[in-house]
Amino acid sequence: MVAASATHATETTMPGGSTIYASLWSSNESTPAYGIYRLAADGPQLMLADPKGSQVGYPMRSGWIADGKLCGYYVKESYSVVDEHYYIEVNADGETTRFDPLPDDCGYMFAATYNPDDRCIYGYGLTGEYSYALLKAPADNPGAISSVREFEWEADEECLSIAYNTSDQTLYGVNARGQFVKIDKSTGLQTNLANVPDGTQGIISGMCYAPKENLFYWNPLFSSGNSAIYTITPDGATFTKVLDCDHNEQYNFMICPDKAATAESPAPPVIKAINFEGGATSGSFTITLPSATAGTQPLSGEIGWIALLDGETASQGTAEAGSDVTVDFTSLSEGYHLFTFRALNGPAASENTSHNMWTGIDTPLPTAKVTLTHDRVMWEPVTEGVHGGWVDLDNLEYEILLNDEHSFSQPAINLWGYHQLATAELRRYTASVLVKAGGKTSAAAYSNELALGTPLQPSLALVPDRDDVEKMSVIDVNGDGRTWSYSLFQECAKSSFGSGIPMDDWLILSPVDFKAETSYTLSIDVQTCNQAYPDESMRVCIADRPEPEAMTRELIATFRPEREIHTWSTDFTLPADGTYYIGFHTNSAPDQEGLLLSNILLHPTGESSIHGPAAEPAAEPAEYFTTQGIKTLNPSGGIFIMRRGAEVSKVYIP
Repeated sequence: MVAASATHATETTMPGGSTIYASLWSSNESTPAYGIYRLAADGPQLMLADPKGSQVGYPMRSGWIADGKLCGYYVKESYSVVDEHYYIEVNADGETTRFDPLPDDCGYMFAATYNPDDRCIYGYGLTGEYSYALLKAPADNPGAISSVREFEWEADEECLSIAYNTSDQTLYGVNARGQFVKIDKSTGLQTNLANVPDGTQGIISGMCYAPKENLFYWNPLFSSGNSAIYTITPDGATFTKVLDCDHNEQYNFMICPDKAATAESPAPPVIKAINFEGGATSGSFTITLPSATAGTQPLSGEIGWIALLDGETASQGTAEAGSDVTVDFTSLSEGYHLFTFRALNGPAASENTSHNMWTGIDTPLPTAKVTLTHDRVMWEPVTEGVHGGWVDLDNLEYEILLNDEHSFSQPAINLWGYHQLATAELRRYTASVLVKAGGKTSAAAYSNELALGTPLQPSLALVPDRDDVEKMSVIDVNGDGRTWSYSLFQECAKSSFGSGIPMDDWLILSPVDFKAETSYTLSIDVQTCNQAYPDESMRVCIADRPEPEAMTRELIATFRPEREIHTWSTDFTLPADGTYYIGFHTNSAPDQEGLLLSNILLHPTGESSIHGPAAEPAAEPAEYFTTQGIKTLNPSGGIFIMRRGAEVSKVYIP
């Protein structure tokens, strides 16, 4: 930590000798300085002003030290709904090196702590589905928040204070029932150790473990409005007030960077090899014992070692300093296990050397990406397990489904070509892939949607209605979640409004069979959704595949629609007989309102695309209809057509 400003405090540790840092959440001072303080008997000293508090408008929610950096979450939420969520890292010089936005729907922790043994963050909060839970995230991927245990709000299981004990490798906390509890980090189950002192309020309060003293430090706020710093013994037998907080400070998280080892303690052992072959639940670790103390003094002769499995002693012994020791583990349950090793030099123990890993056969990860084209399904190969454990990669099998119905299974080749959809029902299809190995099946990974099936004939008159749009392919190239859809209000196809980036969205017509020797006419009606957003643009292309990268031939070059509806048309021929796809591409500027696409007419040039018997010629030219919803498509030719659900009462064909 780097001091931001000096205060009257001169001491650097608590009375018991522990170094305690705490993040200020609130204070009775008229203008409190938010940030990280070092606590001491003669008062707190501001060491680091809140790194991003002035920028985002609220203090850091939770924090910890990992790899020599201050790390943590910023969360802004309203009635449990996340408005803003960030992850931060600050180096030893006080410089912010990372400040990354996190997804709104990944869940969040309102109280968190760091477990250096398995390099994971644990905390209580809400899942992305708004369930109360004990949550977990890898320190190397803090946005990948997963649930350990979910519970009902009425259960009052949520711990408003939480800390990790590096000595017994266990989580502890104070829950909403006012209980000091031990928490099983693999199941989330709690063991009540003691009730906290009477009068404490159930609010978020900082807590940390101090290894030199083997005590927890805790900052309760009482119903009287007073706050204090307490210590708690790990068994919960003794709560001791260490000092009062002069301005009733509430610290929302606390950190103790101390180590239990001294300069005379042996340096920690080093893991040299791990031997668990082929998904076995029995195996061994080879460790190298230290040849020096933590203070770099040489060690000689025999020293002790101890191996722990999930926090419990598994084996121990002695060996020459600097030598290798192989430690066997047998008949473990399938799942995560924490392997910890310590060196001993008389009564002095080293710091932990830990490794957390999955033993047994792991479940394959879902494939990272599935792509559906007009004639094949492709996916990324899978090479890992969900938990980083062993997967029989030599015997992987992929099961391919179309619209969740089994289509094919095959070995590890990550491509499947098909032909049956060419004559199937015309509809939107989604492919999904399941990965199977060792009796385990991955979660399904889903592809894009494509409209595939028996091709249409090139004599079309589409409003288009909902059924028409649902038989077209929608491709959101820029991945912003805003794209083409059917608009119930406007009764036609509508592109969504852009948000911060240019639109890049395709609406691709159902497949159509064309003949090379025939000329075809395509016409469409397009208008903007809002005249206040005029920077809209669109083009029309054709290709033999319903894929944006294939759409290299333009039928109608980029044009600028207006608020008033206009018709765009073109005549074209194709180089060969076959099935083709017409694509409508909106490439508008950022932050526009969107486009309306209606009256899609396609027919051989010189022929009408209106279905049904030909109308009788009229003795007099037909009047132009003024009924709302009727659009003159070709005033010179006198052809009229229904749009958006209106009824046509007269059609004139000269």
